[in-house]
Parts: sequence; C-alpha cells; structure tokens
Amino acid sequence: MGKTIWILFLIIAVFSLAHSDWERIFGRAANDHMYCIRQTSDGGYIICGQTQSYGPGDNDIYVVKLTESGETEWSGLYGGTGNDHSNYILETPDNGYLIAGYSFSFGDAAQIYILKLNTVGDTLWTRVLGGTHNDYVSHIMPTVEGNYLFTGTSYYPDGTGSNAYLFRLDPEGENLWSMEHGDSLWEFGYMVTEAHDGGYLLCGSTTSFGAGGRDAYLVYFDRDWNTVWKRTYGGSEEDFFINIYPASDNEYLLAGRTASFGAGLWDIYLVKANALGETLWTQTYGGASRENLGWSVPTHTGECLLAGYTSSTDDSLRKAYVIKVDDEGEVIWADQFGGIGQYRANHITLTEDGGYIIAGAVANIYYENYDIYLVKIDHLNNIEWETQIPNLFGINTYPNPFNSACRIETLPNSNLQIFDLNGRLIWEKFSYYRISEWIPDPSLSSGIYLLKANYGGNNHQQRLLYLK
Repeated sequence: MGKTIWILFLIIAVFSLAHSDWERIFGRAANDHMYCIRQTSDGGYIICGQTQSYGPGDNDIYVVKLTESGETEWSGLYGGTGNDHSNYILETPDNGYLIAGYSFSFGDAAQIYILKLNTVGDTLWTRVLGGTHNDYVSHIMPTVEGNYLFTGTSYYPDGTGSNAYLFRLDPEGENLWSMEHGDSLWEFGYMVTEAHDGGYLLCGSTTSFGAGGRDAYLVYFDRDWNTVWKRTYGGSEEDFFINIYPASDNEYLLAGRTASFGAGLWDIYLVKANALGETLWTQTYGGASRENLGWSVPTHTGECLLAGYTSSTDDSLRKAYVIKVDDEGEVIWADQFGGIGQYRANHITLTEDGGYIIAGAVANIYYENYDIYLVKIDHLNNIEWETQIPNLFGINTYPNPFNSACRIETLPNSNLQIFDLNGRLIWEKFSYYRISEWIPDPSLSSGIYLLKANYGGNNHQQRLLYLK
C-alpha cells in the first residue's frame, strides 16, 4: 500500500534542521539560471546553466568555476547568436569538463549541443547532433569503458510525438552509437542507470499508455539494448520521473513529480521498485499547493536528498526546498531556503565534507529577472556563516579567444587590469560603464593574459587568449 507524507507547513520550523553554510546569488537584470552543480577534484565546484545577462545570443550557455568557499575562479559563455542552454556537466578524468545542452544557434530547430572544456574553461571541441526537428539532452552517465552515455528526447519531424533518445560518445566526442525508444505518442527520456545485472534502466514519461494523460515511465533494456519490459506509474493526472538510482537488494529509487497523488496540486514523487519494476512503496511530499522536484541524489548511507521548490507555505511565493528521507521514504528533515521572492533549487549534489550544495535561481515576486542562486550546507546542518549578495560581481568576455579586440562586461565603476604571465601590468582602466574594450598593443605577442577586476572590494579574474 502506498503511503503519503503530508508535510505540515504551518510548523515547518520543526523540520528546519539544515541551515546555510554559505549562500551566493549571481546575475544581472535579465534571466540567469543554473541547472547542474558538481564538486570538482580540487574541492571546488563547477556549475552550468544559461544566461540572458551576458554574451551575444538570446540565451548563452553559462559555466562558472567556484572555489570551495564559493568564490568565482573563472566563468565562460558558450554558444552562438540564438538560444543556447546547458542542462548537465561533469568533470572528466583529465580535469576538464563535459557539458550537455541544446542550441538554436545552428538551425531553426533545437539541436543537441555537447562541449568539452579544459580545466580553465577553454573549448577543446564541440558537437552538434540532430536534424530539422527538436532534440534535447538531459543527462550524462560515464560508462565503465571510459565513454559517455547521454539521455534525452527527440521530437518527430511533424511535431506529433517524441522518442527517448540515447547516444554514446567517446572521450574525443566521436559518436559510437545511438538509438531511439518510443511508442505511438510522446515518450520523454530523462536519465539512464546501469542495472544490477548489467542491463540498463531508462526513466522518463509517456503518453502512449498508462493510467493518465502522462505517466511516469520505466524501461529495462538488456546489455544489447533490447527492450525486455516497460512499466508506467501514476494516476489520472500528469506524473513523471526525472531520476533513477540503484538501491540495495537489487532495488531502485525513482524520483519525480505527481499531480495524481499527494496533498496538493503537485507533489514530489518517490517510488522504490524491485528488479522487475514492481512497486515496493510510494511516497509523496508536499502541502496544499505546489511542490516540484529539480533533482535528487542518494547518500552514501542509504538515504535520499530531494531538492526543488515549494509554494505551500505562501501560494504567492516559492522557496527552495530540500527533503532528506530514509530508505523507506520517511522524512528525516525538510527545510526551505530563500527570502521574499521566487526561489527554486534545480540541482543538488553531495560534497566531500559530508554536506551538500544546491544550485538554482531566484526572481522577484513577479517572477521577473531570475538570478543564479547557490546554497552550501555543512555536514552538521548548522549555520557556520551565511551571506547573500544580490547581483554578485563578475566578469564576462567575448570573443575569447580573440584576435583584434576583446569586449569586457562587468559592473559599472569597476577597475580593470590585464597582466601577462610574468605578472607585468600591461593595461589598466577604470570603467564607468558596463562594457569596456581591450585592444592589445601591436607589440604584444599571442598568448594567455590575466584580466583582473575590482568592484567595491570584490575581486574577480579571468584568462584571455590573444591570437594575433
């Protein structure tokens, strides 16, 4: 029998056991979002998303490298003149980064856009996959062979349906294999994990069959990618899974959102299934209004963290929302983050100190002008220090690399300096405006230069690659 957890929002302080270790907000007057954050091998963090505040396109892929304490090491913009988005990032064995997203810069339709960066954010290679119809990618899974398995969705050319889309790239970006999986209507693929027996499990949603208009969906493939079985979960309304993780005893955790069950209009949805996909238990989490899952992650001790947003405390406001549950889905604690505004957690990851970090976005009460929102929680779930800095100072440069002039975008009234690799100051300017331009002196040779900026005591730096 499935069970429902009704989180009592009137006494939410009882559940508020987790508190911010540090908090950061990045952004400008336009919309900026982060959709994935990962801890890196040096103890810092890498985050990816999209920005309207910087760059030449309508939206540009935005990647920021942070130190362990949340200070910016470097940031980069990627894409063309159209809408470009990134959904997932991971660190590669060479300490570079692999990014999965989609782009409207290379045609009239959305195309899958894969980027490989080095350790300081320089582009090593890109791949554009797709045709005349929309294709999207949502997840990357490293394989035991050292390759990468991508999960996404490919739309029919006539716009009447979609298939889950899977493909594998090698470390140099060469396409090794691809397949589509679907039925007659709309199938969406969100994530793949390896099964306990060496096969594969795909989670997502379907409208082709099931109990409702859109049902959560699980498909099992053998090692050769033949479909062995498929199951749907949910009720008469819209339900879907975005995450699947192996659990103990040959079982699996599936996380998503439901409108069919629970206390409110939407609730966070967690299902544990056995090796055949049969439901062992079901839990929902939420209040009388809307709760949405951005991402989930299992802990090393069998619990699960669920991150998203809630509007059940105040229907006019959203708060970033994190729940920790045990191996039966029972709530250990739940917490909300954010002030007066619209806050959301899009991704969560564990940190090596036993805590976790969430990445998302925050807007004003009218859902305008989203900024990037980060919160680090320590291993004791106590406040060590907390700071909130609206419109945090940063730099964006484009083009970079460049061969004649580089535009520098930062806050007005910033002091800008450029140094060569020997530490020699070669250019300095106090910029009264948002955009400045550096035209290197003809005597300078090609190479890497370091841009440093200072605004109100906040410092930021970024590498520039000059190619004559």
